[in-house]
Amino acid sequence: MEWSLVGRKRRMCSCLISAAGILLSTTSAAMDQTAVNAGKYDYVYVDLSSGSYDKSLGGNNNVTAMGIGASSLYDDQWLLVLDYSARFFHPDNITEETYTLRAGAGYRYEINEQWDISTRAKVGSLWNKVTQDNPEVKLFSDSKFVYSIDASVNYFVTKQLELAAIGELSRSNLVDEDKLQLRADYHFEDNFAIGVLYTHRDFGADTTNEGGLSLRYRF
Repeated sequence: MEWSLVGRKRRMCSCLISAAGILLSTTSAAMDQTAVNAGKYDYVYVDLSSGSYDKSLGGNNNVTAMGIGASSLYDDQWLLVLDYSARFFHPDNITEETYTLRAGAGYRYEINEQWDISTRAKVGSLWNKVTQDNPEVKLFSDSKFVYSIDASVNYFVTKQLELAAIGELSRSNLVDEDKLQLRADYHFEDNFAIGVLYTHRDFGADTTNEGGLSLRYRF
C-alpha cells in the first residue's frame, strides 16, 4: 500500500512538472509574440502615394501625397506619435496644396497574439494654399489649428506580415477630412518593413482615392 501511494505521488509530481513545463513554454511563446508585435510600434516611416481626384483609383492622376513620421511605444500600451504630410491636388487648372504637422498620443490594446487595436489623438497646424495654374495666380493661402483622432485594427498574420485598417477624422477651420486606409506591411531584416497601401479621403464635397508604397524603419 505504501509503495502504491509513493508511486502515485511520483506520477502526480511528474504530471505537474510536465504541465508546468508546457505552460511555461506556451507563456514564453506568447510573450515572445507579444514582444514582437509591441516592437512594431517603434518606427519611423515614409509613405508615398498618388491617385485620382473625385474618381475611382486610376481614373486620373491628379493627386500626389507624402507622409513622414514616427511612432514610439511606452510601457507596451501607450503611444507617442509625430507626423508631417504634404498633399497636392490638381483639379481643372488649379493646384491646391495642403500641409499638416501634428503631434499626439495614443493607446494600444492587445486582443490576442494576432490581433490588436489602437487609437491616437493628435493636434497641430494645417497650411492650405490654392493657386491658379495658367496664368499663375495665388487665389488663397492660410493656416489654422487642426485636431484629429484615429482608430486602427491590426492583424499580425505572421511575424513578418501585418495587415491594418485605419480610420481617421481630422478637423480644422480650413479643411475637414475623413480618411480610410488599408495597408499591408512586410517586415524583413529585423528593422525594415515595406508596405503597400490604399487611401480614400472624403472632404465633404470632394474625394480622393490613392495607391502607394511605404517604408518603415524599426528602432
